[in-house]
Amino acid sequence: MDTVPAAVSATPVAGYRSVTELLASAEVLSAGDTVSAVDFLHAGVTATHESRPPAAHLSGRKPSPVGSGPKGAPPAKPTPMSWLADLFRPRIRLPRDVRTKVPRKARKAAAQPLAGMQRVVDELGALSGIADIGAEKRAPRGFYGKIDEFLELYDAYVEAATHAMGLEGAAKAGTPEGRGACCAAPMTVSAVEAMRIYREVRTWRDFPQVGQSLAALGQQQFTDIQAFQKGADPEKMRVAGRALQKGRQRFAQRGEPCPLLDTKKGKCRAWSVRPLSCRMHHVLPPTERAHPQHEAHDRVDVRNIRIPIRKQAALQQLDKRMGLGLAPFMYAGVLQLLELAQGELIPETGEAVQRMGQDGRVQQRANRNVKHAKKFKGKAKSKGRRK
Repeated sequence: MDTVPAAVSATPVAGYRSVTELLASAEVLSAGDTVSAVDFLHAGVTATHESRPPAAHLSGRKPSPVGSGPKGAPPAKPTPMSWLADLFRPRIRLPRDVRTKVPRKARKAAAQPLAGMQRVVDELGALSGIADIGAEKRAPRGFYGKIDEFLELYDAYVEAATHAMGLEGAAKAGTPEGRGACCAAPMTVSAVEAMRIYREVRTWRDFPQVGQSLAALGQQQFTDIQAFQKGADPEKMRVAGRALQKGRQRFAQRGEPCPLLDTKKGKCRAWSVRPLSCRMHHVLPPTERAHPQHEAHDRVDVRNIRIPIRKQAALQQLDKRMGLGLAPFMYAGVLQLLELAQGELIPETGEAVQRMGQDGRVQQRANRNVKHAKKFKGKAKSKGRRK
């Protein structure tokens, strides 16, 4: 049974055991080049920067030369204080990077769901075996239910905030009106989000094709970022570096739709488990500007109802406790979990293991009590002989 789609096969790549091992590689340089964990997760920057784009052999495209610029020029020698120049230079911000201040009135109206979100994160961190998911390939009992509860509370917080801010008419990402935002990648995720999304999409019949799209887009994102790398070592990039900012912008300008978007209906297929970076994103009219290839995209008006900073920090601490080392992007995170689970689902403790069929669906157990079952064939013959 072929449980792992070709898009995420374990074929060795450039000295790595598998594509997703390469995809998971991350490195941050000196202290002058780092940003806070919360900003790293939610600002939309990447820590994946190996010398070869992830899953390059899967898409059939030849990767760009290592360290080459947009015109294939040799890498330039960085100045000793180039990281300091990057810090003071104006940052390139995408629509999801825009920070919207939630007024005190809105936070007060959403006090109950905010308190509930903190409670659920604390309960997730207290679950027995939360740090053993990677080794056991099992989640603690009640893990996925807690994530669903957290997402519901966050939705309640966003609803209360948008009502208090008069944003009821704003389009949401993942809806036909806000579908343009689904083409403005990348979408950041935490480890708990990635696990919940993987549990949902792994059972789709077309998951092999979805996985292929995730791998191809992950590779393209890496290639676009690396095209602007000018450092002496092309395998290392600063988190706050200009190459990352320009690469993200170029990748977003491609306008590639999210693999989880139903392009015919304009709706997110994983609506109930979509990332927080999509749940927070609201587009004001004219909503067609949300598409990265729209001529007025630079003037799109958005509001991002982010999780308060303390909840963000709590989620980041939970990610560290889980110790999965997932990339902070949905495209990479889902593939890493697929590799971890060896193509299967990641069940909770005490939950029956569900095997995956070749069609991407959970295999159903055969009903051995039907009349044509093998165990009844011998009895039927014996009855006929007696008559």
